[in-house]
Amino acid sequence: MSWSRGQGDTDYELARAQSWIERADIDLYGPDGDDGVIREHQNDRAARMQRDKDLTGLIKLIGWVLGTPLFVLLAMSIMRAIHWIS
Repeated sequence: MSWSRGQGDTDYELARAQSWIERADIDLYGPDGDDGVIREHQNDRAARMQRDKDLTGLIKLIGWVLGTPLFVLLAMSIMRAIHWIS
């Protein structure tokens, strides 16, 4: 929706501005409580942020679950190697 400045009198231009704002309001905020462009954008952004947060938490959990036993196994292997050398 583009807006162009008109050459009419004040009442006519005010009516044009009001009708443009009313149409933009429906497009942006949605008619009759439906989701408009702004609400859809906010919902999509919130869902994306939550998905990223969940993925980060899952990666940390996997790191702790797998990392701890692997670290213990690595430490035991190093201790065995040192014992064999000495």
